[in-house]
Amino acid sequence: NSSDSQVRGVVNQKPKPQCWEHGCNGREFSTFSNLLRHQREKSGTAAKSYCPKCGAEFTRTTARNGHLAHEKCSKQRRTSEA
Repeated sequence: NSSDSQVRGVVNQKPKPQCWEHGCNGREFSTFSNLLRHQREKSGTAAKSYCPKCGAEFTRTTARNGHLAHEKCSKQRRTSEA
């Protein structure tokens, strides 16, 4: 029976990982590793990379690389305020 197989498929699905911290209210993630990355980014423990042209800060190197590839930076090195 096709309805039985549909029910079995739903029953056998694992629940998606969720975040209940950082005001996320149960935000779902497709994988546990995505949840862990999210938690590192929100807690501030994620490694950061910087744009060599403008000094913009990124928690994901793919975001930095996209920033550089699409020339979205001001190309003026930012000075840090210490």
